[in-house]
Amino acid sequence: MSRKHTSVYDVFECDQCGKIYKSKDTLNDHVRGYHNGEFKCSQCLKKLSTRGSLRKHESQVHGNKEGLKIECDLCEDRFRSQEHLEGHLNMQHRRYAPFKCNTCKKSFHYRHSLTNHQVTCKGGQVKCRECGATFTSMSGRIDHYNAKHGDTVYKCKACDKTYPYRASLSKHMKKAGH
Repeated sequence: MSRKHTSVYDVFECDQCGKIYKSKDTLNDHVRGYHNGEFKCSQCLKKLSTRGSLRKHESQVHGNKEGLKIECDLCEDRFRSQEHLEGHLNMQHRRYAPFKCNTCKKSFHYRHSLTNHQVTCKGGQVKCRECGATFTSMSGRIDHYNAKHGDTVYKCKACDKTYPYRASLSKHMKKAGH
């Protein structure tokens, strides 16, 4: 592990893969999880960098609801945080998008969706930290990273086919009638 100083804050770099973290604790979680395999999914053996990302993966990919303590009173779906419940309520039950971009006036159900949108709203781009490819959206960069540099796959629950991109899975599901 090496410590680098920037004009804004100290950062911590992984000696094994070069990823940079804002704190020593998050770097240590990354090393324990990703390089030492401490946070490995019991169902698909994917390695994740933190205990939290393992819980999120198990919930989203495998439907494991353990640790989801906040329940929606309207449909009994469960969430890890009040913010996620609030976004769910806005999108599923209220049909309300209260988070508005000041630049383009586009509205979002989730606060974090607005935050991600604002990165690129004024024509800005986000870069892949591995290869430098640029994208006009945060979700495009995330999909690219997962497909090209990560080991994330999107699995069809109906037929078990896997795809490197969420959009490819969605297209398959529509085409196959799942």
